[in-house]
Amino acid sequence: MGSSKIVTVGKWILPATVLSLAVAAIVFLGAVELADEFEPSEVASVAPSEAETAPSERSAPVSAPKVAPLSPPPTMARQTAAITQPVSWRRPQPGAARQETAAAGQAATLVVLLARAKDLGARLRLLDSRLGKLPANRAILELEGLLDGVLPGKFAQAEQLRLGVLARLGRYDDPRVEEILIRRLETDLPRPQRLLALELLAARPQAGRGMIASIANNDHDSVVQKKAAWALRHAR
Repeated sequence: MGSSKIVTVGKWILPATVLSLAVAAIVFLGAVELADEFEPSEVASVAPSEAETAPSERSAPVSAPKVAPLSPPPTMARQTAAITQPVSWRRPQPGAARQETAAAGQAATLVVLLARAKDLGARLRLLDSRLGKLPANRAILELEGLLDGVLPGKFAQAEQLRLGVLARLGRYDDPRVEEILIRRLETDLPRPQRLLALELLAARPQAGRGMIASIANNDHDSVVQKKAAWALRHAR
């Protein structure tokens, strides 16, 4: 062909057009072979692992679940409501407990005064003077406090004063006095107190009949037993 140039390559002489086609064919074949070498499985095998591709998904902190606020228990709620409610103030009314507390305080003061007296006669006179200034219910409370308390003097003197207190209790006509006298019949109390209590109960036919009858039928102290039988006969 007249339009083609002659190219000399070493000892080879090829037309330029034929050489160009040959080079293009070689390049095409090489590209096809390279594409065949990289299979999809091989591409997946060399792909970054899950830990490498998404480190933020594994290391990201897990958000805590939202928890509803706890409501206070019913008891606490009632207490809170009671505290927040307005409180109406009322003057406390004097009751039996307050009267007994005051009487116990007065009895303690009276014991101090009795201890200053020189003998049993002076103490009994001081006691009578004190009782004459008190209403019956208050006098009973103070006498009961003295009866159960520690009295001044040696044992014999203190017990004689206790009998004087018990005798003065017997002067009052009150259900509380009957209860005190019945308690003085207990077997662990000294004989003089039990005998005096039986004598004072003989004047109260409706008080302690069952206990007196039980003592009259059976008691470890024969003297008290005879006194109980006497109280039953002389009930008036």
